[in-house]
Amino acid sequence: MLQNPNSDACAVQQKVTSCIGEFAPLPSVAIRVIDMLTDPETSAADHEDVLQGDISPVTSILKI
Repeated sequence: MLQNPNSDACAVQQKVTSCIGEFAPLPSVAIRVIDMLTDPETSAADHEDVLQGDISPVTSILKI
């Protein structure tokens, strides 16, 4: 059976959104990343560009 190439991305998205309560009050960077998760045209490079401005969300995401 062929695996859906987006299944890993969907699993990560679901895990991040299910743990959203663990984040401190959401800074504008985290809100932007959450909005970007729903856009299929957004690339990892786009996320990197946004996250470079604030290390706190990056640390939380890496813990997940």
